[in-house]
Amino acid sequence: MQEARSNRQEAKKLKAQNFHLSPFTFHLLIFLLFILLFPNSGCKTPSDLKEEAKVEAIDKEGFGFIPFYETGRLDFTEEEAKVKMDARLKREREELERKKGEFQTQAKERWMGDFWIPPPINPPLVSALREFPKDLFGYPDWSMAVKRGIINPLDSIKGERVKKDDEEFNQDIIFEISDRMMANVRFPHTTHNYWFSCRVCHPAIFIPKRGANDFQMKDIWEGKFCGRCHGRIAYAPKGFENCIRCHSVRREKVGF
Repeated sequence: MQEARSNRQEAKKLKAQNFHLSPFTFHLLIFLLFILLFPNSGCKTPSDLKEEAKVEAIDKEGFGFIPFYETGRLDFTEEEAKVKMDARLKREREELERKKGEFQTQAKERWMGDFWIPPPINPPLVSALREFPKDLFGYPDWSMAVKRGIINPLDSIKGERVKKDDEEFNQDIIFEISDRMMANVRFPHTTHNYWFSCRVCHPAIFIPKRGANDFQMKDIWEGKFCGRCHGRIAYAPKGFENCIRCHSVRREKVGF
């Protein structure tokens, strides 16, 4: 009985010795426990100190209304402020002059006259074209209006007069078409020579040689040959009233 009791006491002493902590381990556990219980009271890093200094500066009277910068200084003298303001105003004036010059250059390319004055509003075409000569279908005949002196078109957007070719070919050209049910085409050189120069068409669009230009209506509808102008700035190559403007030469023999 006595021996069993002494054995239990020896076991307790041995167990206590196994769980004995060294001084280093004990202090480490105390430090970790302190950090867990009080996370905001430990050692502060340099970034934490810098952030606290920033907040403290902003909280001062007057600093809450202006931004805070880590570099540079906030104080300045009257002379320094004047120099900085003059430099800023100079940069703004230079930028304004640069933009003004760009605007003037673009405006001169688009509009003739004083670019500060807005262009006049065009009147309605219905009243403006009421006294114009009309063609067979009631549309304004621009060529006849020029001949009668009703309008005097400009040679260019800028208002400059373009020198006409010294030698103009003013004869009409007859295009014989393969469709025997349609009239042939008369091309009046006189009318076209008034609106633009010979160099516009020859030789880039039409080769000035008999039989050298082979094309179909499909090509014109796709913007080739006559379609370079007609359908864009001249009357469209579609519609019955427009068809007979060009197909105006009767055939001697019609049909198959």
